[in-house]
Amino acid sequence: MIQATTDSVEQAAVTCAEQCEHCSDMCIEESRMHCARTCRDCAQICWTTAAFRARHGTAVESLTRLCAEICRICAEECAQHDNPHCRESAELCRACASACESASDLTPRTPGGEAL
Repeated sequence: MIQATTDSVEQAAVTCAEQCEHCSDMCIEESRMHCARTCRDCAQICWTTAAFRARHGTAVESLTRLCAEICRICAEECAQHDNPHCRESAELCRACASACESASDLTPRTPGGEAL
């Protein structure tokens, strides 16, 4: 089951990263710089999360939670724009965030890492 979850998060993250890079390029051409930067940030965390999960890297759960958070932020930004590339990015960001949240232990924690 862990392998299936890892594979689904990796696939969702790669798909999201690819679309966010495309969306960023399009937003630059359309002078939507905030959206472009948000998409670039999202793409970067998605690529990094996929790589860490593939090799079972250090702090992968924390990184996966951060990926979910940034994907949600990106989805909110892209949802504000009425064009196909932003709509698709918003959809894929939400899907990636959901996959990351499903794969992560999202139990609230103290700054010391203890479950609340």
